Amino acid sequence: MPDKMASHWNFQNQVDAYCRNNPIKRYN
Repeated sequence: MPDKMASHWNFQNQVDAYCRNNPIKRYN
């Protein structure tokens, strides 16, 4: 897997985890 794709996937994973930890922010 190219580094760019890995970085992008990791970024999306971080955002998803952040949204799960802060559900109120998901709707703002």
